[in-house]
Amino acid sequence: MDAGNTKAGGADFPALRAEIARALRGLQYGQVVILIKDGKVTQIDKTEKRRLPNLQGVNGEGI
Repeated sequence: MDAGNTKAGGADFPALRAEIARALRGLQYGQVVILIKDGKVTQIDKTEKRRLPNLQGVNGEGI
């Protein structure tokens, strides 16, 4: 791939980079999965986990 190339397999690299950056923004725990079919990005999934270290349970009785 040519370093100056902004398209490959129909992908618009600046827009693709922006979408990936948006998925990563603010992510502390989790994953971003980029699905590629026939050499083209078809889907970006973001799974975020939230840590609740002080969570007690219903009415403070534990979980």
